[in-house]
Amino acid sequence: EDFESGFYGKTLAQLDLVRIGLPHVRDGGSITLTTGVTARAAIPTGSAAAMASGAIESFVMAAAGEMPRGIRINVASPTVLESATHFHDFFPGFPPASDEAVGNLYRRAVESIDTGTTYILD
Repeated sequence: EDFESGFYGKTLAQLDLVRIGLPHVRDGGSITLTTGVTARAAIPTGSAAAMASGAIESFVMAAAGEMPRGIRINVASPTVLESATHFHDFFPGFPPASDEAVGNLYRRAVESIDTGTTYILD
């Protein structure tokens, strides 16, 4: 059930964002999806989240070369947010990132010239 929820709620939802949103993105524009630390580090009870995040990162890497009209696609992949205190216990040993640092991560993903890249903030 956790795997289904992660797949439909995180993976397919973001792939739908690309599919539905693509016609509305200007030529040369950018799409940024979101994953997280579970794509690269194991946490207790995190295998469903790892599956969902890993699928998104693999999709972006492969889809980058197929995007039309010069549209770029990237991933912002932060660690747990400092302000999301209710999640801190799920990420033992992971220092939380400030909201400002996470905002800068997204800015880098959106404003860079890269495509198919996962921007990581641990």
